[in-house]
Amino acid sequence: MKVAFLLVLCLAAGSQANFFDDLKSTFQNIGNALTTTLHAVGDQAKVVGTNLLSAAKEQGSQLASQALQSTSDFVKSFITYPLYMRRYY
Repeated sequence: MKVAFLLVLCLAAGSQANFFDDLKSTFQNIGNALTTTLHAVGDQAKVVGTNLLSAAKEQGSQLASQALQSTSDFVKSFITYPLYMRRYY
């Protein structure tokens, strides 16, 4: 009886070792998949960020140009027609 118990105990210990090896392998595969996915997302984020920065730069340049033109037009109209010469109806 003791021999059978020792044999069952050895078999159980051996099967546990395979289970833990499989579990370790599974978690390593999950970790590798997550690492690969996050690297791909990071690379895509860099591309999107670069494109957004370029678009923001272009829009900012256009807005600054429009603001400067508007200010210039205001100053020109003020110089051309001073306040005392204007008629308000």
